[in-house]
Amino acid sequence: MRASWSVAISCAGESTTPQHPCFHKVRRIESFIFNIQQRDAPSYWYENIAHQGISAFGPSGYQVYRNVKDFSAKGDGATDDTAAINAAINAGGRCGQGCPGPTVTPAVVYVPSGTYILFSSIVEQYYAQIISNPNDSLDPNWGTTNVFWRQVRNFVFDYSNLPINSSVCGIHWPTSQSTSLLNLVFQMSSSSGTQHVGIFSETGSADFMNDLILNGGNIGLQIRNQQFTIRNIAFNNVATTVSQLWSWGWLYQGLKINNCQRGIDISASGRTDQKVDFVVVIDSAITNTPVASWRWTLLAGKAGSTTITGLGGGNQYVPNEPKRFQGAYAPPTQPAFDLPASSFQSVRTAGAVGDGKTDDTNNLQHAINNASAAGNWTRLVGEAYPIIMSSGNFFNDKNNTKLVVQVGNAGQSGQVEWPDMIVSTQGAQVGVISIEWNLAASGTPSGMWDVHVRIGGFAVSNLQVPQCPKIPGNPTVNGACIAAYMLMHVTSSASNFYMENYQLASTRDLFMGFIQTETPYYQPTPVVPTPFSAVPAPSDPDFASSCSVQSGNCAEAWGLRIVNSKDVFIYGAGLYSFFNDYSITSSNSGGPENCQTNIFSLEGSVSNINVYCLSTVGTANMITQNGKSLASYSDNVDVFPDTIALFTTDVVPPTSSSLLGWNYRGGYTDAWARSLGNLVEVLGGAAANTIEACVEYSFECYCDNALRNGGGPAPEGDKQCTTPCSGKNGEICGGTFATPLGHAPAPGWNFKGCFTDSPCSGNSTEVRDGGNRLDLYTYGF
Repeated sequence: MRASWSVAISCAGESTTPQHPCFHKVRRIESFIFNIQQRDAPSYWYENIAHQGISAFGPSGYQVYRNVKDFSAKGDGATDDTAAINAAINAGGRCGQGCPGPTVTPAVVYVPSGTYILFSSIVEQYYAQIISNPNDSLDPNWGTTNVFWRQVRNFVFDYSNLPINSSVCGIHWPTSQSTSLLNLVFQMSSSSGTQHVGIFSETGSADFMNDLILNGGNIGLQIRNQQFTIRNIAFNNVATTVSQLWSWGWLYQGLKINNCQRGIDISASGRTDQKVDFVVVIDSAITNTPVASWRWTLLAGKAGSTTITGLGGGNQYVPNEPKRFQGAYAPPTQPAFDLPASSFQSVRTAGAVGDGKTDDTNNLQHAINNASAAGNWTRLVGEAYPIIMSSGNFFNDKNNTKLVVQVGNAGQSGQVEWPDMIVSTQGAQVGVISIEWNLAASGTPSGMWDVHVRIGGFAVSNLQVPQCPKIPGNPTVNGACIAAYMLMHVTSSASNFYMENYQLASTRDLFMGFIQTETPYYQPTPVVPTPFSAVPAPSDPDFASSCSVQSGNCAEAWGLRIVNSKDVFIYGAGLYSFFNDYSITSSNSGGPENCQTNIFSLEGSVSNINVYCLSTVGTANMITQNGKSLASYSDNVDVFPDTIALFTTDVVPPTSSSLLGWNYRGGYTDAWARSLGNLVEVLGGAAANTIEACVEYSFECYCDNALRNGGGPAPEGDKQCTTPCSGKNGEICGGTFATPLGHAPAPGWNFKGCFTDSPCSGNSTEVRDGGNRLDLYTYGF
């Protein structure tokens, strides 16, 4: 079945596939109004700038930007513009299923102000953005699991004039990762008996929708899919707002359901035996709607207003009632930048070439520096998902990692807004860290929207099947296929930042929407961490230690790892391991679920960790803490993934009032550069350590045979080194730039005083009031 963005067909006639009325042979076509905005709407900077984007590896003369008016679209409310818009989408040899080379033919299709009449479907192809003017006075053919890099934003779809018995859908959106629908309005008939549908998505994986308004119609969203996040969506006078036919996992945040007949309907089965696994709904309001969630009454309503603090069903793993998430989390919307065209400069005007061969480092940096010279902020906007690509030997040393994109310096604050771009590597890049985010917000939140790190899977990456074929059972690593060291690093100085495997080390106060990971298909061959070595500084996992007492497929990639962190809220997590040495038998439904032993690890001192609706595939243990299994898949078998409704840890970790043999010796100085130069990971990892052994936190000790970088006794003695550890009031912890120090000349450790230090030996979340000081301990005598 081709992947199409179906707009404006009246589905009257004989059905060829029964699963949805939008799949019909069309006998009679009704007109469809594709209303972008009023003709007198304010201008949009994007329409007026010079469009100089090129496809570095595409056909000669290939046109990235195309305006539908240049393809004879009228937008006059009378002319059929279907062919013109499809011509703009397909120009340059772009095509559907079976078409070679789609990753070298990106396209931006711009639809200016106007009213566009369509008499058949518009089909959006792979790797295309269809964009219109967001300053709207109307108020703002591939397998579906292989449809990536698509976006539609800033449109009003008005088909309210179609007959109410026409089962028309505004957008047909079978799609997968790195795709989005943004700032869209669907205007459907509100007449009784209307069959209009807003969005239909029957299959795919992991999409994002934000800022949608659906007015009228029979069904707002009719969906069969998985791993979606839908945020800030309003339904007004819709018969059924959401018909959830099946899903593995779904997050709705900020639903506003007004004057509808039915809210979320999860009673229907899909065309297969799959049903709804889990749905998370948070921060939402339902008004004047008789039925909020259809089938059984789970919570009876009453006259007036009711606030539901929490309601759920399924297995819960909770030590106590979880801490309530106080206050409100207000995720910022992707900015449209209400600025004149003169505020924007193309990096190509600044000298960048963008041909995939020229080193554009200096040209890009020069353009960014000039743009941000007036203040400590930067707006970096992509067109047709431009690629920032590393290449060459500079990035190919795993012992000397290099950054491709660095956002701010350590300790710096400011504002960066960065939408619509890809960061990639070409060929062997064993030392690449694709993105490092250091910036702390200065007030207005910073963020990335539709920015993706893409490794391999595209033309000219030199990382496709001809260069890097799968070889089951072969432990030898092809050096030419080691494509990156780390995809993204959010450092300890970063804050107010909104953004596939996840690690949270020394992290606090974090909200995560639906997260999804798939561990490597080739594991366990070669054995992890080949071709790398575990490095303590970024808290790399030590599989040699953690798997020494476990059998099975233990030494395999973590989907989610949380180390020495607190106050983390995750609303929907899909951690999947589908393959073992490219074989899928280890994850088949009803099978042994043994592609790998573990997939979600809690280590060290963790508190107030909350995961709502955790799903796993192909893993025996769904959650482990310090090497101990907390939940088995066999206790949580569900639709296809195995699912836990709620998992929480203690709000406050266990404490001890003793120092277990450590003798306090006073305060000493330290700094960012470290007075003690060697970070030593305790043998056995966090499970073999205690908070007392390292005083500040349980996973690391800093050791050396001399004080370096100006380290020495704190001038005020141990005054700053008696601060109770945050969340561990029974223990003593150094404050900010303060930590305890020990000395071992022979059989034991002797405390030497309070020394200055950076925030809690790198754990800046622990204590904020030490003033560059640390406690110093010795052991034994």
